[in-house]
Amino acid sequence: HPIIRDLFVLKHCLPIEEKLDSYTIESLTRISDPRKYDAFATILSGDFMLNYKLQAFAALETDSSEQALRTLLILAETLNHDFFSERIKESIDRRMKQ
Repeated sequence: HPIIRDLFVLKHCLPIEEKLDSYTIESLTRISDPRKYDAFATILSGDFMLNYKLQAFAALETDSSEQALRTLLILAETLNHDFFSERIKESIDRRMKQ
């Protein structure tokens, strides 16, 4: 059942700072719990390896939900990163044009 799956994934994955790897990010992309968006924002704004940041950004960019857009909007206001800041703004612009 999806609720049980989400519960186990969250129990395993959060707090994200203690358990971050590619499998963790992939697992978070598959669940419906809104706390995953906070985890993605933490990864993008934290001191994590670039490949984890890329994976978190890809998860947000391919997620067409309202919550993903809100997370991108928050990151656009708060994140100052040479690579991701521009890409986040481009992703927001694409969504707004649809």
